[in-house]
Amino acid sequence: MADGTLKVGTITTSSGSGTITLGQSGETIAIPSGVTLTNSGTASGFGVPGITSSSTSGTALNITASNNLEISAGKNLTFSSSTAPLVNIDNATVTVTLTNGSSIDYVANSGIWGFCDHTATGQTAIFVGGGGSTAVFQAFSTYSNTSGSGQIRFFYNAGTSAHRLQNNTGITITVSCFNIKLRSST
Repeated sequence: MADGTLKVGTITTSSGSGTITLGQSGETIAIPSGVTLTNSGTASGFGVPGITSSSTSGTALNITASNNLEISAGKNLTFSSSTAPLVNIDNATVTVTLTNGSSIDYVANSGIWGFCDHTATGQTAIFVGGGGSTAVFQAFSTYSNTSGSGQIRFFYNAGTSAHRLQNNTGITITVSCFNIKLRSST
């Protein structure tokens, strides 16, 4: 058959059931720009090996152009095995810049937070929080869970029902932070 265009509204098998094959090994099926594929049935073989999805709407997981893995706000990373895997959080941080006196709120949960100040000496702190309490572990006195001047403060803010990172250092700071959620606040 010569090259050409097949114009039909529906393609079905001659028997009414079975498999329809488009192309053959070594060929490519091109889907032009502006074309939408709508799946009203079951699709298989389209996903990334080792990854399955039961999501029916929205985007829970995103791989950015710079190859960063993002888990959308309000979504959780859940492990299905009874053996906890090693979670590598190297470079899995969020960096914020706070002017003196400004703050940022984090969704309240029981968990572990880590902070590193890039502005001064790279001082770090680990906070463990649950409900309305937050304990701090650090080698320096830059971070605090109580109010004070000259400090980066991390505390539970009952007014917003969130954990708050607040800059009281007198200068603008850039801080990288991560959070490992152990359970929700409720």
